[in-house]
Amino acid sequence: MTVLHNECQDLLRRLHDERLTACAGGMPALPDLSVIVVLSALDPAAFVTGALRFTLGLDRRQADTWMRTYTRAVFLAGNPENLRHRFPFRHVSPDGRMAWTAPGDPAAHTGLRRLLRAFHGTTPLDLPPRIDLDVPGAPPTGTAHCLYVPAGTADRYLVDVHHTIAEAVLRDILRPGDRLRVRHVPDMENLAGPPEYARVIAVPDADGRLRPATWLTREDPASTPSPPVRSPHHLAAGAPHQPAPAHARKGRAA
Repeated sequence: MTVLHNECQDLLRRLHDERLTACAGGMPALPDLSVIVVLSALDPAAFVTGALRFTLGLDRRQADTWMRTYTRAVFLAGNPENLRHRFPFRHVSPDGRMAWTAPGDPAAHTGLRRLLRAFHGTTPLDLPPRIDLDVPGAPPTGTAHCLYVPAGTADRYLVDVHHTIAEAVLRDILRPGDRLRVRHVPDMENLAGPPEYARVIAVPDADGRLRPATWLTREDPASTPSPPVRSPHHLAAGAPHQPAPAHARKGRAA
């Protein structure tokens, strides 16, 4: 089944509408909400693990608000170790290369956005074929998932993977102790069965057609070993894509 097939488009539309319904219903939310992620380098495995730890650390109010708001994630290039005494980060990765602010009013993040430029990359990333890791926070559960992510730029990778990880955690799909395999694939043209979760976006100038930006499925635990999380593949902040264009200096958001 290809993404252009009507049956697949119907599925993508249902997934897209589910997210819209979550934003429109339930308890009131802020009209705008953002999270700032500061990175000195992009290591895909460390980034996924950091996104998991950050989201799992949100309290109930923050989690509920996130799912009822079009939360924006803004990615800035900088060294968190040099900023921790000035800005109250909610989560900092163990290696100090990535840090997350708590979700909040974008006005609270003005200082960071003025100080730093966007973590910017417009050429395709050199990604490993797959990453195997465990969702932190609990012993193994025996449940495994596979997240398919198409090859793309650092800009798209950060936005799509971060939103998928965060929302899958907040919807109780990814749980502490689960095993997660991230597969980096050439494209998302052929899909196998309905996902547990997917990030669905519109195709520009395509008469309302949709496409999956990510695709999260249930996996056989026996096929997903869990080696150390560290990955040799990383992209330093802004390199080799410096300088960031002037229009991007307020950060990359989604």
